[in-house]
Amino acid sequence: MITGLLLAAGLSKRMGRPKQSVLLAGRTILDLSTEVFLSSCVDEVIAIVDQPHSLKRKNGPRLRYIVNSDPSRGLSSSLKLGLQAVKGGSEAVIVGLGDKPLVLPETVNALVAAYQRTGARIVVPVHDGNRGNPVLFQRAMFGFILELSGDVGAKEVIGRHEQEVFELPVKDQGILLDIDTPSDIDRALALLASRDRSH
Repeated sequence: MITGLLLAAGLSKRMGRPKQSVLLAGRTILDLSTEVFLSSCVDEVIAIVDQPHSLKRKNGPRLRYIVNSDPSRGLSSSLKLGLQAVKGGSEAVIVGLGDKPLVLPETVNALVAAYQRTGARIVVPVHDGNRGNPVLFQRAMFGFILELSGDVGAKEVIGRHEQEVFELPVKDQGILLDIDTPSDIDRALALLASRDRSH
């Protein structure tokens, strides 16, 4: 079993409003980010949200929402909540960020395939020489993630365990595109438009 873990409980300080509810091409950023995992081969999806975003959201057959009631404790608090909710049979998690809604589901599938092929404990996607998200962590790495504190994410674990990292080249620009500010929305729309033209 592989679990998709979506961290979507950030404070959205640079956006000036809750970015998970911002619309992009008619859908919220949270819904788009969740759909990436649901359209992939992962067996379950756990989305960590803050209270306002969770009120009207219902769990589905493969999807569970978990509320981080105090996201001011930092990214590590959402990571730990998510990992603690992962089912015992899950052999790996793919940690995605709620402000990267344009990752392609094929990229998630490629991470899983690379992990199954290589047995690497960490699989990181790379586009044009730059590492991005989501990132796969095998269960053996969970303990290191649970030791994190404050506003640090799993990148800290990657940095401490470079010998465990397998870099997976992908053509997906979405792994690098954060939506943190209003101008990032324009960049995201441009990427969507370029994808439409290429199809």
